[in-house]
Amino acid sequence: MEKTTGKSSGGVVAVNSRSHASNKRSSTVVVSDKAVAMREDRGDLLSKISLVLVAFYSLWAFNTFYWDHFTGLYHDPSQPLLSTARDSGLRMTLTAPFNAVYLHMHSISGTMLLFTAVMQKFSVTKFSSHDSAVPWRQVHHYLGYGLCVLMLTMSLSGFALGFSSAWANFDTFSVFFALPWLLWAVTIYLSARYQKWRFHRLVANQMIKGCLTVPASRLVGGLMQRTYPEWGEAQGYFVGIFSVALVVFIWETIDICRFLFVAPVVVTTATKKAN
Repeated sequence: MEKTTGKSSGGVVAVNSRSHASNKRSSTVVVSDKAVAMREDRGDLLSKISLVLVAFYSLWAFNTFYWDHFTGLYHDPSQPLLSTARDSGLRMTLTAPFNAVYLHMHSISGTMLLFTAVMQKFSVTKFSSHDSAVPWRQVHHYLGYGLCVLMLTMSLSGFALGFSSAWANFDTFSVFFALPWLLWAVTIYLSARYQKWRFHRLVANQMIKGCLTVPASRLVGGLMQRTYPEWGEAQGYFVGIFSVALVVFIWETIDICRFLFVAPVVVTTATKKAN
């Protein structure tokens, strides 16, 4: 039996044929792009560790509560131009106090974004398995709109907060911080709108990795600042953030290469007997 896999305008085409004359003829089965994307999604690493992601989020939320209510570092009136993040202890020297509205928009939308992204991933696994009475497809649909709004809010408010930093070239860093979230919000919406489901899955998974990168990089950045104070606050901040971001960037690059160069495997045994 000789098997080949290709693509058509309607999705992925799997063809089975026999190289020798026989009493069976070849058959072609067309599998929709959406079906392939959902099957890939059920089997990927992020779906398999969805419970771990929930645990990670819970620990991060607890850590945010701990820093805010017990350390007292965030509300230090004696240092109004030194900001200490609630979630990580990450410090930044300011030229002026943060705008309170932008700060709350950035903090609340960022926290909600991670939780919503995890729930969005979970909803794909549930509605693609067809084993629940809960309308997970509709849940997924509305969570998607919420994610786009949260990404725009978090990235733009974070960009605005960057102007208060006293660190050199931080405004440039703010651009590179905000840009991926803006691109993800637009491409996630458009890929769903035009039903490019495998590309939709690729971009959505990149967004989830970005959601995981932010709290992890902030924790490492705060750790670098406290462990190596001789580096200075700015260098400790950037070393921590970019070291984590580099690992996730490599992960995302591998996913992009697979999307571009590795065809999805579609296995079918459909054959028909010759008349």
